[in-house]
Amino acid sequence: MIGKLKGAIDSLGEDFVILDVHGVGYVVHCSQRTLQKLPQAGEAATLAIETQVREDSIKLFGFDTQSERDWFRLLQSVQGVGAKVALAILSILTTSELASAIATQQQAVIGRAPGVGPKLAAVAQGLPHLALPALLLTLAAMIAIEAMKRHAPKLPSLLIATAGAAGIALLLHLPVDTIVSRFGALPHGLPAPHLPQLSTGLLIDLLPSAFNIAFLAGIESLLSAKVADRLTGGQHRANAELLAQGVANIASSLFGGLPATGAIARTATNIRAGAKSPLAGVFHAGFIALAMWLFAPLMGLAPMPALAAILLIVAWNMSEADKLPAALRGPWREAAVLAATFLLTVFSNLTVAIIVGIILHVVLHRLPRKT
Repeated sequence: MIGKLKGAIDSLGEDFVILDVHGVGYVVHCSQRTLQKLPQAGEAATLAIETQVREDSIKLFGFDTQSERDWFRLLQSVQGVGAKVALAILSILTTSELASAIATQQQAVIGRAPGVGPKLAAVAQGLPHLALPALLLTLAAMIAIEAMKRHAPKLPSLLIATAGAAGIALLLHLPVDTIVSRFGALPHGLPAPHLPQLSTGLLIDLLPSAFNIAFLAGIESLLSAKVADRLTGGQHRANAELLAQGVANIASSLFGGLPATGAIARTATNIRAGAKSPLAGVFHAGFIALAMWLFAPLMGLAPMPALAAILLIVAWNMSEADKLPAALRGPWREAAVLAATFLLTVFSNLTVAIIVGIILHVVLHRLPRKT
């Protein structure tokens, strides 16, 4: 691997320099800040080099200092940040400015770079702040959950893993955040109902997100109902399901609650545990309320790394990654909609992803099909 090149400047391009080293011209991609520091053609220059080998190419990236190269490597460890985006960040920020922006949580500074949105800027800020105890506790919780699911599926693996992680954190005095330390004490009861303060401007701002949430919640609930039908041999009533969900969400909002929806994972788990009627959902809600009233102080001790482990596992299970190759090998229209929605969800937000996905689906399916 090439770590350093010293030679004469042959020519400068928009984002690269050709460096002549003993008669061999090396194309080296650089940030704009590094290119501006290079001398004129024919003069000598030395660059720290990062070599990236791909199946079909070898690319060289040059840097004015070793520190800049180290930051280039570190930035690319963020999901979604490739060489191009890393160079864009280093083009507008010196290494000291980048370190200062991360230390002072200035997302807007990093977000000025082309191709860097608020999500990538937020992730980049956390790079130098890796907390090893939190990481190890998250990994341990994930391993425990998966082990219990495989060898003891009837056990409440998520609850046991969370309680175990809380015990380990307390016994070992691990420097990890808990629900209480991060968000304050949990309430012991429901807040008093009240009507929200609405205005025309607020309604206009919330309308796109409200439609997206209603659309997604409806799909999720009906999909859960279809799964339940297959498991029980029954037949759900779609209109009753959506009407009940709408009424429940209106009532929830009066108490400051979040939108609720039928969940495939809980529905399937409920049925496998022996549920026979909608009363199972009533008991589920009752147990949650009881836990909030009686065990709120204990629930507040749940470490954030354990909750992160649960979210990672739930997200992976919901993604149905094993079905992704088959979906991408299917009709190109569906594959294009899937890819666009996935990428926008990761790099933008869910609202934009759903809107673009629906529009793209309509446009592509109106194109003439070959016969």
